[in-house]
Amino acid sequence: MKAETGRKAVETARGLVGAHYLWGTRGEIPGIREALPVFKGRAPTELVEDGRRLDPLPAQPVSRALAVFAAESSASGSLCVCAGRWRAITGGRWTDPNAVDLLAYLATLRAVSVPFWQPYFLFFSPRRPFGPGTKSEVYWGEICQHRRHFDCIGFVNWCVWKATGIPYTFDIAQWSAGTAGGQVFKLATSGPSSLLDGDVIVKGSDHIGLVSQRGEIIEAQEPATGVCVSAPGAFKPRAPGTWTHLIRLPQ
Repeated sequence: MKAETGRKAVETARGLVGAHYLWGTRGEIPGIREALPVFKGRAPTELVEDGRRLDPLPAQPVSRALAVFAAESSASGSLCVCAGRWRAITGGRWTDPNAVDLLAYLATLRAVSVPFWQPYFLFFSPRRPFGPGTKSEVYWGEICQHRRHFDCIGFVNWCVWKATGIPYTFDIAQWSAGTAGGQVFKLATSGPSSLLDGDVIVKGSDHIGLVSQRGEIIEAQEPATGVCVSAPGAFKPRAPGTWTHLIRLPQ
């Protein structure tokens, strides 16, 4: 990317650190139908506030599983429930479905109507996440209210859209194949001598992220961590690790 455009892409990406990861989402905030323009009209991302979703034990279908103040979406074709980046936040954790603190909290919710529900310690809520990268176990995660939600490809498309004004909607394979334009480096055989802000990096057919000029990786990493940024130097084009492609756009 041109320097100014690349800086804008990286600034956008850094500003989204802390957003949640939810499969199939492209920047949605639960209850607010705002995402990449081409996706308007899709199944919305909703916040679960439902007195029928308070059983911590496994349930089928997914639409009956435990979820409190957790985002869910069926945009990917199946219902997915957000993990609330539980591994990235202080106090986030796995919990036994029969844990005393969990059962006590759920009892307080059952005792009042939904409009009077409160998060656990104003910040956490329990959920049984569903979707790729989850284990369908119970976690105390960060509440999903007012949080943007992305999967890895939605995150990259969003940041490039905000930087260029072009609503990118490519999938990972299309980025790797050069459909988005620009120069594609196959990192197993070649790579750029240095990095530019806004370079897109791909890991096989499974993952995609952005890098900064300093080698920071900014990505919607996984359900347990959400959008995060690495330390400078984490990505080196001559020693890419499991990253397979680098794409440099011309804009």
